[in-house]
Amino acid sequence: MADKDSLLKQRVRKVFENSKFDFVTREVIFSFSEDKEDDYEIDVCAIYDNIMLIMECKSGNFRNSKKEFKRIRDNIEKIKEGSITKIRNKSTPLLTKATLKQVDQVYFGFVLGDEKVFRNQTKNFKKNNILLWNDAALKYFERVSEVLGNLTKNELLYREFHVKQEEVGYDPVKAIAFKQGGHRIFMFTLEPSRLLKIGYVSRRGSERDEGYQRIINSNRLASIAKFIKKSKNLMMPNPVILAFDPDVSKKAHYEDGLLKIPDKYCSAWIIDGQHRILAFKDVDLEQKKFRSSRFKIPVVAFENSPVEEQSETFVNINYYQKKIESLLIYDLAASFKYSRNELVWPSMLAVKLNEGGALKGLIKISELETGKPLRITTFVHPILYELLGFNENTDDYDGPLYKIREFDRYGKADSHKNVAAFKVHSDILESYFTEIVSKILESGLTWKQTAKDRGFFNASTINALLLVLASILWKEKKQTIAFDNLLKPLSKINFNVGEYGKLSRGYGAVNGITKLLLSEINAVAGTDYEYILISKRRKQLANAKAKTPKNK
Repeated sequence: MADKDSLLKQRVRKVFENSKFDFVTREVIFSFSEDKEDDYEIDVCAIYDNIMLIMECKSGNFRNSKKEFKRIRDNIEKIKEGSITKIRNKSTPLLTKATLKQVDQVYFGFVLGDEKVFRNQTKNFKKNNILLWNDAALKYFERVSEVLGNLTKNELLYREFHVKQEEVGYDPVKAIAFKQGGHRIFMFTLEPSRLLKIGYVSRRGSERDEGYQRIINSNRLASIAKFIKKSKNLMMPNPVILAFDPDVSKKAHYEDGLLKIPDKYCSAWIIDGQHRILAFKDVDLEQKKFRSSRFKIPVVAFENSPVEEQSETFVNINYYQKKIESLLIYDLAASFKYSRNELVWPSMLAVKLNEGGALKGLIKISELETGKPLRITTFVHPILYELLGFNENTDDYDGPLYKIREFDRYGKADSHKNVAAFKVHSDILESYFTEIVSKILESGLTWKQTAKDRGFFNASTINALLLVLASILWKEKKQTIAFDNLLKPLSKINFNVGEYGKLSRGYGAVNGITKLLLSEINAVAGTDYEYILISKRRKQLANAKAKTPKNK
């Protein structure tokens, strides 16, 4: 049990450290007199400015809570009064009396690692107004603190421990007020720095009925932050949706088009738009482009919205909202002048395939087109992730097509470098599909009819053919490849029947067709091409690089 308690302490300590508190340590014993029975041992403590947070960690039973709560409250009063005679540290860094001199506010909470004990004690802790976490709440803050760093500190202080905030100002903003569904709603704009201050995403860990705790996606945050930093004329017109806390709603005042709300930490729950707001945490808002334009984000805020309705709004936004047709997105992306959005380059390549060569006029690019057997959506994903190797974790490219000729994603599409790279990429794709057509074309039939009859227009077949190309390029690493010899097996393959027919639908169809086709190519051409998931290939390359001795 002691080992489990120790693990809980380590985990809680890490949350406080990630949250950038001024001082964090664990296992400290306070003495208030010569009598050791009066000693008070705390599991984890964190100090920020004049505030100390104490967290007790119990992995097993928790009994006689009334007596325990009184003992802790009495000891906290002694700490605030400066009645400590001696401090003994079992861990580093060492907590000293000098560190405690500034502390005049002390708050405490508990982590109960046993779920059954947690459930049995929840009402008791709530009645005594004491913070209580279970293992799930601790895991949540472990993950959030890793991503948000010091922003988590605000949520811990003001949402979890309910630290009292000093009287704050009321900076008025121009706003429009209207009623909808029986609620008063405000529309206005706010600076990112202010949204970072007043907004919060978590709900109190011990009160599950208060709402839904969302995990922050670090990759998405990094991607949005990179977009913000790279944009010369930043535009983020979609509004974020907030719900003011009840105490803020009571103090808010709207008159003559001006809304006055308390400038208070963690006072508005972010119903929608958390990643757009939080992405600014690592952005230098003192940059000229933000100061000169006084960049602000559109906001829609609910006043006095019950928690249940806030959660219902979250569901409505994220479930019932119809996603834009991918066809439209790719069609628009292909017209962009810059390639910074990852969809632009693969969309341009798919459009190019439709403009000439073997697939001319066969790919549906826009929503208005009809009667075309293929769709741009079938091409973009495998080109982006397998051929170009777009890595969402690094927001960069490492695929075989990209390595043959790199392009400048932040440069104009018509720059010399990008025009040259695009020609190389499109030439490889066109020569590949031209050779495919020549292998399956039957006398007396059009290519379109042959392809349809033999399953070449199946989405899984097109996906697999692009994965086969990626496997070839990983091995060959060059622009000019003799596809004529490699693709001979296609002259006899019908993707609608036999082993291929069994793989034409269902989970794993694309990977299955890819591997089966590569085995036939290897048997005829004497090659050893192999399809490996790009994530696995990255690991193999990283391991190989790590084993390579460095030149001294």
